[in-house]
Amino acid sequence: MIKKVKCNICNHRFYIEKSKVKQVLESSSLVDNLTKGTKTYDAIDCPNCGCQKVLWVRLPEREVQNNDTRRK
Repeated sequence: MIKKVKCNICNHRFYIEKSKVKQVLESSSLVDNLTKGTKTYDAIDCPNCGCQKVLWVRLPEREVQNNDTRRK
């Protein structure tokens, strides 16, 4: 099901086009970046007024290590 999102500024409803979604970083203090890391969000620009609409938080991918040595 394709869902429309609503702009928080002009209340325009529009469909999310995958090609127009971009990743944005949240600015915070240096101490927060060192302790909590940087937050990444998916966002899209409103086609009506041009403001940025944050869609959802982008979680970091977990790297899986392949260990060939197994305990017996």
